[in-house]
Amino acid sequence: MKNQEEEIKRNLGIGSSNQGKETTEEDLMEFTIDLETDEEKKNKRLREQIKQLNEEQQRIKEDSEQLKELNKKLQEELRIKNNENQILIQNLKEASTKIEILAKEIEKVKLIEKTVCSKEVLIFYCKDCKEEGNNYISCPQSIINMYKVLYFNEEAIRKEKEEEIKEYQGLFETYQRQEKERNEEQTFDKEVFN
Repeated sequence: MKNQEEEIKRNLGIGSSNQGKETTEEDLMEFTIDLETDEEKKNKRLREQIKQLNEEQQRIKEDSEQLKELNKKLQEELRIKNNENQILIQNLKEASTKIEILAKEIEKVKLIEKTVCSKEVLIFYCKDCKEEGNNYISCPQSIINMYKVLYFNEEAIRKEKEEEIKEYQGLFETYQRQEKERNEEQTFDKEVFN
């Protein structure tokens, strides 16, 4: 502080006279007060800036932590999806291999017994079916379609029969209940008359 005062005196050219000394000391005091307030203002601004920077740094750290957590979650999801994808690719390869094997086996299989139907009766025929007079010799796909329709028809008939059986079962249970009630009534009447 004293060094600052001396430097200010030198700059102002203050002499050694007492009168000049008194006035300059007052001026120096005001000037040093102004210097101190300027320094305090600077320090205060610097402290505020440091505080803001610390807050910004803390916010950035929090954001960074959140992003790290999100990144970990996303990496885990990616790893799981990659594993699922690998499994699906493996299943697809296995299915493709099985299809290729079955296709080769189908190519090897030849129709031993020809299915011959008259043109009026045959429902399923295509361009691969051969025509012989009034009949068609069905190709494998037409035979498959025919058996498929037969299967679905049999399935529908079976369901109808099951529904009829359930209905008859319900009627039978009702009949049993009615018979049981009649037998109870008859027993009661016999007891009254005896």
